[in-house]
Amino acid sequence: MALKSRCCWCGGPFVRGRLLRADVWVCSTPACQQRQLQHHIAARVRKPENKDQDGLGQPKLLYLPLPRQVDMLDMVDTGTPRILVGGARGGSKSHFLRWLHYRQCLKFPGIHTLILRRKFPELEQTHILRAKKEAKLLGGEYFSTRRVIEWPNDSLTRFGHCETDDDAENYLSSEYDLISFDELVTFPFEMYIRIVSSVRSSQGENGPPPQVVNGTNPGGPQSYWVKQWYIDRLVEDDYPDYDPQDYGFVFSKLEDNPYLDAGYEKTLLALPPMLRRAYRDGDWDVWPGQFFSEWNRSQHVADWAGFTPEGCRVICGLDWGYMRNGCCLWMAVTPDGRIYVFDEYLFKMKITSAVAKEIKRRNREWKIRPIVMADTQMWGGQDQSGETMSETFARAGVPLVQANKDRVNGWARVRAWLAGAPDGRPWLQSHSRCAYLNRTLPQAQALTRQPDDIDGSNHDATAAIDAIRYALMSRPAPDRTTTVKIYEPGSLGGLLQREGRKERAGRLRKIRRYAA
Repeated sequence: MALKSRCCWCGGPFVRGRLLRADVWVCSTPACQQRQLQHHIAARVRKPENKDQDGLGQPKLLYLPLPRQVDMLDMVDTGTPRILVGGARGGSKSHFLRWLHYRQCLKFPGIHTLILRRKFPELEQTHILRAKKEAKLLGGEYFSTRRVIEWPNDSLTRFGHCETDDDAENYLSSEYDLISFDELVTFPFEMYIRIVSSVRSSQGENGPPPQVVNGTNPGGPQSYWVKQWYIDRLVEDDYPDYDPQDYGFVFSKLEDNPYLDAGYEKTLLALPPMLRRAYRDGDWDVWPGQFFSEWNRSQHVADWAGFTPEGCRVICGLDWGYMRNGCCLWMAVTPDGRIYVFDEYLFKMKITSAVAKEIKRRNREWKIRPIVMADTQMWGGQDQSGETMSETFARAGVPLVQANKDRVNGWARVRAWLAGAPDGRPWLQSHSRCAYLNRTLPQAQALTRQPDDIDGSNHDATAAIDAIRYALMSRPAPDRTTTVKIYEPGSLGGLLQREGRKERAGRLRKIRRYAA
């Protein structure tokens, strides 16, 4: 065991032992060993020599789950409808999924299960070559032409691939008690949601609850929706039946698997920084094509204890949306030159006056009068009341200022604020209550034909990103931010500073009158 593998329950080291004629890794703590053994799978394996009187050999241990895999099995046994096992590469997720299907099929007669990979070569190399031998040891028979294992109790395990929409059609007419998407981040959301409709119980009360149990590593092309549904569990109103309680997530680490050798970790550590974060550390905030590679949740999301925006300059970024998401972000410019995003308002299919009233209500609650940098479309056209959206906002007591919508320079400004300050902390941080911003900012993808711009085809995922761009374009880049010296009241410097504040206040009143 080259890695410093540790039991995820007690933190103790793993030890190599021989149980039921098999060499396996178990936790060194006896209580943890017993939990592992409760889920073992063994069978009497035929051998030409040393047979018992019944013609079968001694029982042999074929599968002993590691502690992290026991956590997954416990979640399955509690009936959680949707489960994801995800994290670092090398967590033995594919192996776990296959033996989970064997276990369920042997435990419940007559059920049908399905294991999917996106492409057939992946399916063959990861599962089929191993399933042929494993099924025989467990008393099942693998049929290559149909890619199925038939079990003695009439259960069936099917292996499939789903590279195109036409392939997905092959799985819609059947019903499965258990479906597993291996490497879920390679499946488009539309394909996944269609196939999941085939999950239903075939045995009623005599069978297991219908479930979807998936395994994956972060970093795939579809990471954004997998993270949204299974990890963040924050789904917009387009799916009103979504229940976060139906979704479970088990994070797997490289250290959970003592079967890995020294070379495997070295290979992962040699990867480029972003892939290393995804594959070695299991970081769900990075993936290929990520536009804001500077983002790191552990650094950019912080809940400042006792924070209040009073005494800070507050700016808002407002991106309008009706049929798509709209978003307003509140940001405090602190005395040390940092920006803290402390509140967000996500809205959709709300009339202009209702949005303005909610923003006004939050301003009063926070005891602030922010400058609101807004989408320029809010000055165009008139609604049924005969006024523009900006006029409606002004009448509600929320004057707007037209934002600079320069996209390329705007994204550069966002990057500058995401960068680290001299003390190592980033210039910009966000409160955890700003969940939509914290989810969509790291999901932003670059345009293939214009890599300096963001792919805005998914409008519902860009409202907060546009809002923060509008707000930050009203500020200089952080490296141009200067520290203001506060002079003693009554001194010459203090008098000049007071006159300067009066002049700035006069300019601000002019801006608000113009916006109104």
